[in-house]
Amino acid sequence: MNYRSLVLSAFLLISIGLYPQKKEFEEVLSEYKICNWKDNKQAAVALTFDDWTLGHPAIVVPELQKRDMVATFNIFTSTIKDWEPLRKAANLGNEMANHSATHPHLNNDSLYKKEVLEPKEKIEKEVGYPVFTFAYPYGELNETLVNYLKKSGHIAARGVINPYSPQCYSYHNMGGEKDYFNTFAYSVMTETKTADYAAEIEKAVKNGGLLTYLYHSVYNKEVPDFSYAWVLDTLFREQLDTLASYKDRVWITTYANAVKYHKEAQCAKLVESKSKDKSKQIFLLTDNLDNKLYDQTLTVIVNMKGESKIKSVKQNSVEIPFKYISKNQIQFDAVPDGGEIIVES
Repeated sequence: MNYRSLVLSAFLLISIGLYPQKKEFEEVLSEYKICNWKDNKQAAVALTFDDWTLGHPAIVVPELQKRDMVATFNIFTSTIKDWEPLRKAANLGNEMANHSATHPHLNNDSLYKKEVLEPKEKIEKEVGYPVFTFAYPYGELNETLVNYLKKSGHIAARGVINPYSPQCYSYHNMGGEKDYFNTFAYSVMTETKTADYAAEIEKAVKNGGLLTYLYHSVYNKEVPDFSYAWVLDTLFREQLDTLASYKDRVWITTYANAVKYHKEAQCAKLVESKSKDKSKQIFLLTDNLDNKLYDQTLTVIVNMKGESKIKSVKQNSVEIPFKYISKNQIQFDAVPDGGEIIVES
């Protein structure tokens, strides 16, 4: 038996052991693609807003809703007197993330319980959704803090860089835990020009990257929000419209969802089961992550066998949308570890 046969035999044995309730599995398909970003977009953009200032519920949330966009709001809990606006924003699909209790310098691990764990639990209790990500106060981080974040249930944390040295990640360079727990952000300042804003999107599209914008205050005459780096509402709307013009190439999502998708896509695999029914192809999409934390659907492109017209695609017996992207290729979204995917022709 040659080396390739030995490897294939070992893979089949492992597959049978992992999925004892299924039939034998063939080797991982070579003719499929797990897309870098949802809907096979070229890049992802996460809008993040720090501190939950006056302009966020009054201006930002409504403007996002008008454009069918979502964002991440990083909350430091000691300033919140009324949680209802945050609940409304969360119910629209926005992420409520952790920014500590009092926005201190987290240079002492004796502060972590009060400033990391307790505000996470407070937001979850008041808003009713799990908290997945953290924004470092002042952008300050250290190894001890990162380890505490991981242990307390955070999957990523956004940092800060000099606003005059903007940087975004290439998809392939954002692959390790170090990157997930120090995601750089492009700081939008009072003087940020729309042309510069658009240039960052172009850079992300070119590199296949995740671009994370960082905002603080958004204001107008009726909402005098001047806490830090204030952006006039007319400029803010212009920036959102600029971003919206890239919707066909860019996935606009929350920071948590972008990280979840990225982590899942990096380790996911698609395997095909042997099927006696020639009208059906049966697949399993799997990853090695905790399904309680990582539940993003992944966009998959599969080269189909033959030229039969596809009637349906189902996962775990539930029909899921699909589309042809070429004569023999279909694209659909499926949940890793979400059960059998049956493509019927």
